[in-house]
Amino acid sequence: MSKHSPIIARYRALGFLAILMTLWIFIKAMGIIFVDGPTWRRIAQSFHQPDTVTISPLRGNIISSDGHIVAISKPAYKLYIDFGAEAIQQMEPDSLYKQLDSLAYQMSLWDKGEQATYPALRKRLREGYRKAQHKQPGYRYVSIYPYEVSHVEYQRLKQSYPLMMTVERKGRLVRRSGPLRNGLTHEERALRDRPYGELARRTIGSVYKEVKGDLTQGEYGLEQSFDTLLRGEPGLAVRQYLAGSTRQNTLQPPRDGYNVYTTLDMNLQQIVHRALYEQMTQFEADYGGAILMEVETGRILALANLTKGGESYYEGVNYAVSALNEPGSTMKTPFMMAALDDGICTPSDTIDTGNGVFKYGGYNIRDHNANRGGYGRISVAQGLWYSSNIVMAKIAIKGYVEHPDGIYQHLRNYGLLERLDVGLEGVATPTIIRPEDKSYGNSTIPGISRGYGISVPAINTLNFYNGVANGGRIMRPYLVDRVEDAEGNVIQEFQPQVLHENICKPATLDSIRSMLDNVVLQGTAKGPVRSDLISISGKTGTALMSNHGGAGYRASGEVYMTSFCGYFPSDHPKYSCIIFVVNPHGPGRASGGMVAGGGVKRIAEEIYTLSNPILLDTITPYPASERLRHLDLAGGEKKRVESFVKTYKIPEVRPEGGGKIASDQLVVPQYGRGGLELQPLSRYAKGVMPRLVGLAPSEAIYQISLQGLEVQLVGYGRVIAQSIPVGTPIHPGQKVILHLGNNHRQ
Repeated sequence: MSKHSPIIARYRALGFLAILMTLWIFIKAMGIIFVDGPTWRRIAQSFHQPDTVTISPLRGNIISSDGHIVAISKPAYKLYIDFGAEAIQQMEPDSLYKQLDSLAYQMSLWDKGEQATYPALRKRLREGYRKAQHKQPGYRYVSIYPYEVSHVEYQRLKQSYPLMMTVERKGRLVRRSGPLRNGLTHEERALRDRPYGELARRTIGSVYKEVKGDLTQGEYGLEQSFDTLLRGEPGLAVRQYLAGSTRQNTLQPPRDGYNVYTTLDMNLQQIVHRALYEQMTQFEADYGGAILMEVETGRILALANLTKGGESYYEGVNYAVSALNEPGSTMKTPFMMAALDDGICTPSDTIDTGNGVFKYGGYNIRDHNANRGGYGRISVAQGLWYSSNIVMAKIAIKGYVEHPDGIYQHLRNYGLLERLDVGLEGVATPTIIRPEDKSYGNSTIPGISRGYGISVPAINTLNFYNGVANGGRIMRPYLVDRVEDAEGNVIQEFQPQVLHENICKPATLDSIRSMLDNVVLQGTAKGPVRSDLISISGKTGTALMSNHGGAGYRASGEVYMTSFCGYFPSDHPKYSCIIFVVNPHGPGRASGGMVAGGGVKRIAEEIYTLSNPILLDTITPYPASERLRHLDLAGGEKKRVESFVKTYKIPEVRPEGGGKIASDQLVVPQYGRGGLELQPLSRYAKGVMPRLVGLAPSEAIYQISLQGLEVQLVGYGRVIAQSIPVGTPIHPGQKVILHLGNNHRQ
């Protein structure tokens, strides 16, 4: 083939083109490396390799039986700065340090703790920036605040200097985002909140501040007992950091925690809490507790505990289920039941109490009226009415000193010697001196007959009296009705459970109930407990404490635990209740009826008036409208407001020049000289105040928390008034006061 062949010419041309293309690629590569290299490397630094992260579940709510959310997770945020963000990297170090210091100052104003003071936050931010400069591990996204912050705090921070700056443009001052704002990011978390504050706080419980494995953890109370159900399960996601933003793709969504529905009724809880608080403050006691239970089922409707701290009281320890104390005279009722059932005595038998002092086993057994000459000869039934120690001791000597096993068997059958699993950790197991114990002697059984030598938590005492009210059937007390998932499917359900059936003969039960009626009608509780509104039956208790102050029965002088345990209404009992108060002071401090019984009476009467409301104009010497002038009524739909106005016969006048107001129109009530005026309001939407009246506090808080409002609660119950009227424009950071209570009780 000739060297000038067309084919050879073509090969040479293709080879030349290949050389040119290779040379072009080489030149472009050199340009990318040495000319455009810094730019591309800067862009590469703004990208992170995708990483797998867990998604924290939302902890389940704890809800009362009347539909109030008593523990809820609110939105909270963990704050970070991306020191690798381009806007921050372009800042001069001196300028950046100044802005970091300003940011530290803004966050220190939240005053959340020692780790969040200005010096601590300033050091935290500066160290984070130095890590970024040296590209140390974890330098990109630095946690800038050691605690979670609320939605309101986060929104305020984003609107303050240095995240927002005021600059001059064309002769005008305008606000714009600062460089730090471009690097600010967050992780959303759930902050645990108890809208009812101290109300049943120890029973509802709390969670640890630290999150382990992206899961919250219950610390005490129901939060602890039902922790595995409340906390949920974390999910998985792939997170990709891009320039100035984060993208996250969910691989497996989290399963939010289940909702726990308790037996607590918050309307009843506030009544019980307030009654206990008033008895505690009146007698300046050290601590105390109160329980309200539903007779037929054993459901615990209210549980309150108060401890003295300085000049006030708080829910510190759940004494009602965990404190072991000698109950005193409330133990006389189960002992009397055993004696009647065993035929040791009858209610009509008489016993001579003499002058109120009876010597036995080297001890003087005294009645409370020994200084007034004693009771003389009285019947067995009167012995319980008047809480005679001598009557109980003589019954014990006759029937059980030589044969103690009989009384122990009865007390076991009454549920007084077993640990009651109510759904909380820390429930105490009762103790009793037994024949095999070294401390056992001839005086032990007479001591047990009047509440010494046996120590029980208040829940056991109440559960026995609940059984008396329930026809001799001892129920298992419990605090949770059911557990549901977010869709309302029942995961667990708890039903009433009988622990002991027919604890005594029918005739014995009739006699015991008659005696407990007469304790209030004629006996030790006649003055402080007897009510004109509702019949109450029960037994007073006063015990000298052996374990208070660690010095025996006379520690710090005479230290008493006073109590009253009973049920109401007497004929058809619906509720059983106990109040106990430790170390009361002042006149009447040794009277269980006066110190504790007065609180039970108040509880019974307030519960009665809840279901049998008394019209205001029948209990006030002036028109109801005058009394209601001081009630700040919030707005709502006209038909709802008018219904309230008509119920309480409040004079209503039409606003001058006002047209007809539709029944579903929003109105706000305003008091004028002639009566109440209903002023129309425009329909509200986002950015204006919603109607919160009628909601539980937790529901109201949750509704407006994402709108950035601060909330202050006043009182207990549902929302009956709000400081910002319905339909009023609102802005983040604004404060709204919600007044709580029950309108028909004002």
